[in-house]
Order: sequence, then structure tokens, then C-alpha cells
Amino acid sequence: MRARSFPPIINRGYFARHIIIKSLILDYLERNSKGSAKVQVVVLGCGFDTLYFQLRQQGVLQDRVSKYIECDFEDVVAAKRKILEDNQLMEKEDLYCLVGADVRRGEDFMRILKDTCGIREDAPTLFLAECVLVYMELSFSNALLRQVSHSFPESLCIVYEQVNPNDAFGKQMMINLSARGCPLKGIVSSLEEQKQRMKCCGWQHVMCEDMLSLFNRGIPREEIQRINRIEMLDEEEEWNLLLQHYCITCAQNTSDSHSLVDFSLK
Repeated sequence: MRARSFPPIINRGYFARHIIIKSLILDYLERNSKGSAKVQVVVLGCGFDTLYFQLRQQGVLQDRVSKYIECDFEDVVAAKRKILEDNQLMEKEDLYCLVGADVRRGEDFMRILKDTCGIREDAPTLFLAECVLVYMELSFSNALLRQVSHSFPESLCIVYEQVNPNDAFGKQMMINLSARGCPLKGIVSSLEEQKQRMKCCGWQHVMCEDMLSLFNRGIPREEIQRINRIEMLDEEEEWNLLLQHYCITCAQNTSDSHSLVDFSLK
């Protein structure tokens, strides 16, 4: 079976998303895994993402992570588990936990994290949600954000999702996604609204920027030149518009200022 091909603008979007989110994750691990302390990672709506296996292969998780938990709906988890088993990637280890859960059911989800995955509320914990919260109603996603912030006093929540639905590009984006059966039920209107939402859910330190700003600041010029040699991108104006309609939010609770993730991406 041939691998599915995507237009250059989509490939570059995935590239930018991966590089920036990975940078934030590594920074949090570096700042919060000291001595005997290790970080727990919880990926909400993991889908078929392979970041865990990349980090494991690179030796990044060793001595830094005590639990790496991926969760999604039961059918998605079953399909992913079969792929991993067929490729002999499901090693028996205490570190990795792949579990079926509906994150909209907050109390049930938290119980699964504790009883099935052995998560601890007193350990530094990173929650990652990439295009997950935006597909559920705000009442569900806000309840989840509130529960996580209250349960984990030392934690970081990284959220990647669409934003700015009210201009011409945003309206068309909403129409296109709804037509594909993926309505953005929980999209917020602006970066400022996203910041205020997180603060209202109990997060102490909140940073949020669109992907255009993060891409221009966080990815070295030589790296951009490298990917240009792999695949040229002609749609510069469309690229800028696209990135202005996606954002990354870092919401963090901590009593130690040295534990704060560096959103400057230096």
C-alpha cells in the first residue's frame, strides 16, 4: 500500500507542530526531572501518534519520565495496539500505558489514570492535547481542564488547536471541517480568550501564541532552508494565514519559578 501523500502546506504544518511541541516537552522534562523526581506524561486523544516511540528511541525518556500514558476512545486504542503488536513495539514495561478512555467523563477518566495507569497526583505531570479539546463542547473541555489543574499542583498542559474562527479564512475553515464531519464545537475566538479560559480553569501561568509567531521564532533559519530543499512551498500567503488560525497554549501550575517552561523556544 502506498503511503498517503499530502500537499506541501500540510506537510509543513505537521512539521512545525511536531518541532515546536517536542521542544516544549523536552524543556519541561529538563526543568522538572531532577534527582529522583521524574515527570509523568499524559497524551489526550493520542490517535496513532508515534512521539513516545521516537523519544524512547532517542533515549530522551530514560531517567526523566516515570509514566507515559496515551489515551483515546476504545476503538482507536484497540486499532493502535494491534499495529504496535504486529510491529513488535508493545514491549512489556512499566513506563508506557495505552488505555481506552472518554476524557469527557472526567471522574471516570481520572479513576482510569490512577487505577489502571498508576498515575500520582503529587508528581510533575505534563498533559498534551493536540486538536482534541476543540472538538468537544466547551462545557466538557473546561471541566476537564479544571479537574486537571486542581488535581495536579505541579503540572503543564500543552494545547494545540484551531483559533480565530470569525474572519474570512476562519469562517471557511469552520465550513470545511463541518463538511468533513469534524465540527469545531469548542473553538475560542481569540488568543486572549484562550488565555482567560485557562486562567478561569485554575491555571496560574498561561502563555498562548499563534503558530506563525512560534514558527518564525522557534525554528532556526537553517532548518527552514533544509526543509525547503526537501519540498518547496509556493503558497506563502496561504501558509501565513493557516498558521494564524492555529495556536499553542501552555498552561502551568507550579510553586517553583525554575520549573516554568520556556515559551520563547530559545
